[in-house]
Amino acid sequence: MSYADALDFTLEQEGGWYDGSQPHDPNPTMRGVIQSTYDRYRDDRGLPRRSVRQITRSELDVIYLEYWDDAHCDRWGERTAMAVMDHSINAGPKEAIKALQRAAMVDDDGVVGPKTLAAVYSIADAILAERVLWERLVFYRGLAAPKGSKHRASLLSWVSRVLALRAVWSGA
Repeated sequence: MSYADALDFTLEQEGGWYDGSQPHDPNPTMRGVIQSTYDRYRDDRGLPRRSVRQITRSELDVIYLEYWDDAHCDRWGERTAMAVMDHSINAGPKEAIKALQRAAMVDDDGVVGPKTLAAVYSIADAILAERVLWERLVFYRGLAAPKGSKHRASLLSWVSRVLALRAVWSGA
């Protein structure tokens, strides 16, 4: 899978406009990009701030490419890259790398170094990608499990997203 394939999956999962009206998720979001991320993107380029609802496809491409790059997805096999990139968008690049490291059974420090690379390259892409999905499920459960967690409302959508990615690989 290329960056474009991973982005297509992510955009399909992210959907469209969300106004931030729910207490468990107060962040206005368009196609998965929250307002604060869009503000930072526009600030970095000297552009005036505006509603994330007005984000363009080219801006989406640039923002999501940063997640791909920060999680080193160009170094992983096709399936693993897609699983890591999608998790990078949900949980941040460092957490995505940690999930990859746990899946590869190395210390999960969030830094891609020689040990991580050797471990990742020693595991077949399909197997490693499945392990990354399992690590994502464990991570999401950890967020949602505490009584009163604001993340409980998101757990089923996160699980559905992991299952949707697995379905892409199986052709279902």
